[in-house]
Amino acid sequence: PAVASSRLFGESLWAARLPGVVFNVLGIIPLFLVMRRISRPVAVLSCVLYATSPYLIAFSRNIREYASLPFYFLWVLYFIIRFMDGFPHQFVAFRDWKKIQWRHQ
Repeated sequence: PAVASSRLFGESLWAARLPGVVFNVLGIIPLFLVMRRISRPVAVLSCVLYATSPYLIAFSRNIREYASLPFYFLWVLYFIIRFMDGFPHQFVAFRDWKKIQWRHQ
């Protein structure tokens, strides 16, 4: 992403840092979706804390491949929660595998 951004905007420090910043700004979306399951005020508060965290601000400014990890981690967490919602309670893998409802939404 840093190379593509440098080719689009020229070779400068801000162009190399831009993809990490954009990924972490977009990380607010899956964070809100995960925390909204608790409550809407908790989701808003967690997004504000995420956006103003000095650690994440410094982390997103890195021109490294791991600057986008919070974005991917939060999306994986969201989809795992959605996947686990489809499992019946008291599920046993070899006995109840036909009870899984694979619904398309």
